[in-house]
Amino acid sequence: MKLSYTVSQEEYLSALLYLLRRRGRAPWRRFTAFMLTAGQLLFVLAFCLNGALPRERAAFLLLLSGAVLVLNACLYLPTRQRARILLRRMKRSGQWDPEYEKTHRLSWQEDKLALRYGRTERKLAAASVTQLVRLREVLLVMTGDALFCVIPLSAWGGGEAGLPAFQAEVRERKFRESKQRVRAAREELAAQGSAPYRYSYTRERYLADLKRAHRSAYAGRTGWPLPSVLRAAGGGLLLAAALLQPAAWGWRALALLAALVLLYPYLWTFSFLLGGRLARETEAIVSFAPGREAEFYETESSLVFLGEVHCLEIPREDVLAVRRIRGGAALYLKNRMIVPVPDGGSGARTGGIQALLR
Repeated sequence: MKLSYTVSQEEYLSALLYLLRRRGRAPWRRFTAFMLTAGQLLFVLAFCLNGALPRERAAFLLLLSGAVLVLNACLYLPTRQRARILLRRMKRSGQWDPEYEKTHRLSWQEDKLALRYGRTERKLAAASVTQLVRLREVLLVMTGDALFCVIPLSAWGGGEAGLPAFQAEVRERKFRESKQRVRAAREELAAQGSAPYRYSYTRERYLADLKRAHRSAYAGRTGWPLPSVLRAAGGGLLLAAALLQPAAWGWRALALLAALVLLYPYLWTFSFLLGGRLARETEAIVSFAPGREAEFYETESSLVFLGEVHCLEIPREDVLAVRRIRGGAALYLKNRMIVPVPDGGSGARTGGIQALLR
């Protein structure tokens, strides 16, 4: 595979905008952006409506708050204008490589992607590619949260017939060693006489089961270690004080804010926010490992899950609890990982869910 192309400024801006949105997904970044934009405006509005200021000063304060909202929106919200500002800063500060505007040549050198433009050459091992992100006009090759290269979809010759082949080749080279490990583990388990419980997942079903598992944890002791109990009790007391106790509006707003910070894990778990967070956390896995078939094995000392490219071995002592969820079961591990397993599997032993529950 050899590609030759140039990256326009608009195409690079699309990549920068994606990176800004990706970086802004963190809850604390979203909270900061809200407080510096709409949050501060709501605070000033409540202060002015309280009647503590004369009308003229209140109007000036509201105008000033509105100006701060517009300014911070340009600085903190992931917009195309902010991407343009970031690109200009990169060029002024010397972070922009002028060679980047020249023709790009991308090819394979053994199991590494080699990118050359002008006198600059960069390489990335296939195993280090974490995600291929397809946008409307470009394909982004990511390694962690860093961008390795931007490939316009037009690089595949007007159509996109070569894009699936490129994605398949990256995936094959990335998981070559992983597939060998999975194959070796399957042969070793078969030699021990372990019979698999085979099941399959669609992305939608997997995310739905993860949501159920997160919420079901709070139906038992698994979701309530002592720090969580203290956090929930403190947040509940602060919320009750903010809503029920007579106090100055400033103190009530402060208590309400503190309660929201303490109760945030429970609020996002039982709201629509949970689905978005789980989708983001599994985005890289789903994009690169779309294989849906999996096998579950039991040994004397561990539980083993084999997928197309992944091998997960869980020592029995690392399992905190196993709970029945609708349509399957979920394992809760000491490292806070959750592994869902659906009903309806097949294979030499179809009692996989019952075995987990035992």
